[in-house]
Amino acid sequence: MQLEFPFFGRVLSLSQRFIYPVLILWAFLFYGCTIKNTFALDDELVTCTDRQEHPLVSKGISGIPKIFTSAYASNEEQNYEYRPLVLTSFAIEKSVFGSSDAWVHISHFIQVLLYALLGIVLFSTLNTLFGPSKHLTAFVITLLFLSLPIHSEVVNSLKNRDELLSMLFSMLALRSALRFVESRKWKSLGFTLLYLLLALLSKKTAMPMLVIIPITLVFFRSFSWKSVAFITASLLGARIIFGLLKKGLIETDKIREFSIVENPAFEYSFFQRIPLFVDSVIWYVKQSLLPLDLQCYYGLGSFAVSPTFTLGTFAIGMVLVISLGFIAWSFVKKVHTELSFGLVFFFLAIVGACNLIFPMVGIVGERLAFTASLGLCIAIVFLFNQFKRINGNIAPLLFIAFSIYSLSLVFIRNGAWSDRLSLYEADSSTTQSAKVHALLGQELQYQINQSWNDVQSENQKALYTQVIMAKRAYENALHTYPNYYKIQSNLATIESSFLCDERAAQSLLNALTKNQPDYQEAWENRLVSQLRTYIVWKRNEDFLTNESLNNPYIKSFDSLTSLSVLGLLSQFEERGKLFLSDGLNPSSIDQLSAYASGQATWNLDLAHMNPPYATEVKQRLMELYTGKKASYNIVDDFRKQLVGHFVAPSRYAVISDSLINEIIATKAAIERKFPESKVEELTDTYLMNALRYEAIIAIHIHQIKSGKGKPKDFVQIGNSYVNLGEKEKAVRAFNKAISALRTVQSPAASDEITRIESYIQKINNQ
Repeated sequence: MQLEFPFFGRVLSLSQRFIYPVLILWAFLFYGCTIKNTFALDDELVTCTDRQEHPLVSKGISGIPKIFTSAYASNEEQNYEYRPLVLTSFAIEKSVFGSSDAWVHISHFIQVLLYALLGIVLFSTLNTLFGPSKHLTAFVITLLFLSLPIHSEVVNSLKNRDELLSMLFSMLALRSALRFVESRKWKSLGFTLLYLLLALLSKKTAMPMLVIIPITLVFFRSFSWKSVAFITASLLGARIIFGLLKKGLIETDKIREFSIVENPAFEYSFFQRIPLFVDSVIWYVKQSLLPLDLQCYYGLGSFAVSPTFTLGTFAIGMVLVISLGFIAWSFVKKVHTELSFGLVFFFLAIVGACNLIFPMVGIVGERLAFTASLGLCIAIVFLFNQFKRINGNIAPLLFIAFSIYSLSLVFIRNGAWSDRLSLYEADSSTTQSAKVHALLGQELQYQINQSWNDVQSENQKALYTQVIMAKRAYENALHTYPNYYKIQSNLATIESSFLCDERAAQSLLNALTKNQPDYQEAWENRLVSQLRTYIVWKRNEDFLTNESLNNPYIKSFDSLTSLSVLGLLSQFEERGKLFLSDGLNPSSIDQLSAYASGQATWNLDLAHMNPPYATEVKQRLMELYTGKKASYNIVDDFRKQLVGHFVAPSRYAVISDSLINEIIATKAAIERKFPESKVEELTDTYLMNALRYEAIIAIHIHQIKSGKGKPKDFVQIGNSYVNLGEKEKAVRAFNKAISALRTVQSPAASDEITRIESYIQKINNQ
C-alpha cells in the first residue's frame, strides 16, 4: 500500500510501513502532553485516586470477579451503570504499577496509547469498508477524526476510558462483520459477536452499532438477506449475552437520581423535548467541527433550554428534515453513498444523546459525540471529494489549517484538564453552569479543609483567598440555580466556619431547612452555626458588657451582627496556637501575620484598622519575640479597638438565653426528624471544647423538664458543675443520676452506679 498526496502539482507519498507509526505519532502529538496530568473530574468513580480508592479496583486483579458482579460505581445515594471492562483495565494497572501517585501518569499514557490504537483500528476498518481504491481517503478521515478537539475530554479524563474502549471494540466488530460478508468464515461472525459484547461491557454507547453495522452492509456491500440476517443475529446475540450477564451477575440495579441542575428537560414531556432535540443535534455538529468553547459539564446555565419552538429552531429542524431527504434520495439513486452514509452514521450514533428519547445527565456532552463524530469526518471528506479543484489544491491547505487550529485548542484543553482545580477554574470563567461553579467551590473547599490545620501547607493569605473564591463560586452557582440546596449548605459552611459570619450562615440555613425539611446535613449545620454564635457571644462577654470600652468612633452594629469580627478574632486566637506550636520565631510570625492579612481581605473592620491589622499583628509578635514586651494577649487589644458597642448586662443575659433557646429548639427538631442522629453528642462536644458548661447545664435541664431526660443528662449536668467548681450542685446531679439508674435492671447500669459513686467520693475528698 502506497499513499499518494497531491499538493499543488506535486505528489507526496507514504509507504505502508509508515502509516501506523504516523497515526501513533499524530495521536501523541495532540495528547502526549497529557501524560503529566493528574486526576480530574469523576476519576474516583472508576479508579484509585489521591483522595479515594475504588473498593474493587484497589484489590487489583483479585478484585476482577467482583467487578463483573457490581455496578461500575456507587455511593450512598445511587448506583451507576454496568461497565466492568473499564474497571478491569484499572484493576490490572493497580496490580502492575502499584500506588496511584506514579500510577496516574501511567494511566494517562495508556489513555493516549488507546487513542492511538483506536486510530490504527479505525484506519484498518475504513480500508476494509471503502476498498483498495480509497486508502488515502481512509487515512485522511482517520487523521481528521484524531484531530477533533471535542475528543479532548475523552482522552484527558480517565473516567471516560469507557468511551475509548467502547468505540475501539465497536470498530473491531464492524471490521469483523465486513470480513464475514467477504469471506463467509464463521470465526469472523464469532468475532463480531465477541467484539460487540466487549464494547457493551465497556459502555452502552455501543448500542447503536446494533443498527449501524447492518446498515453499513446495506450501503457498501451487495445486498444479501442471508448475510444481513447472520450479522444481525450475532449482534443480537452479543446484546442478549450482555443483558444476561448484567441480570445474572450484578447484585444491585441501576439507581440514579436526576435533577434540574443536570438538565431542566427532566421535567419536560416528550413533545416539549423536541425543540431541545433539534438544538442538541446542531450543537453536536458545531462542537464536533468548529468548537468555540469546550466545557467539562453542560448543565443548567451552560446551554439554552426551551420547551417551545423558536423561528431559529424551526429553521434548523427543516434543515435536518432536508438532510434526511437527501440521505433517502442518495440511497435510492446510489449516488453520494459515502457522504450520505457518514450522515446516517452520525445521526444514529448521536440520536440517543439528544434528549428526545430521554433527557441526558448533562444537557449535552463532549464525550457523547465521540463515536458519532466519525460520521461527520466521513461526510466532510467525501463532500470535499465532490469538488476536484478544492480537493487537489485547497483541501491540503484547509487540512493543515484545521490541524493547527485543533492542535492549539486541544493544547489549551489539555492544560485545563491537568487537575481538578485548573479544570473548574478554566471552565467557570466561560460558563454560567451551576454545576461547574459548584464543582469549583467544592474543590476549593476540599483544599481549604485539607490545609486549614496544616499551617505549613501554603501561604496563609492565599488560603483565605481560596475561601473568598469558594464563596463566590457557590454564589455564582446559586445565581443560576437558587434551589441548589447542597450548595446553599456548603455556602453556609464557608460563611460560618471560615468567615465567621454566623448571621449570613443562619439566614441560608433557616431558609434551607424550611424548603428542604428532610435535609439532615442542613439541620446539623444550622445547629453548629447557632452553637458557634453562642460560643463567640459568651467568649466576648467582658468586652460586650464593659461600658468603659465603648468607642463612639467605631461604627456601632446590632450586637449579634458585630460578632463577625469578634468571631474572626477568636478564630485568629485559636489558629494562632497552631502557628506557634513550635514556638515563637520569625517564620511562625510571618505565617501568622500572613493569615491575619488574609482575614483582613474579607472583613472591613479589620481592613480599615490603622495601622493595618496584619502589620499590627507582626509588630506585636516581634515585640514579644525580641523581649521588648512581656507576654500578653494581643487579641484582647484588638477586641478593645473593635468592639465599639456596649451591651447592658440585663440585655446581654436576655440575648444569651435566646441563643440557648435557639440551640434547644433546633436540637429538638433534629432529634424528632432524625432519631438516629448523634445531635446530643455533637452539641455537648462543641460546648465542652469551648468550656461553655453553663450552656450544657441549661440544655440538659431542658431535656429533663421536657420529659425526655435520661441518667446521662444528670451525669452531664454533674460534670459541668464540677468544671465550674460547684461541687455541691455536682453531687446533687450525680445522685439524681444514680436514682434514675437504679430503676434500670441491667449489669451496665450497676457498673455505671459504681463508677458515679466512686467519682462522688473523689469530689467530697477534694
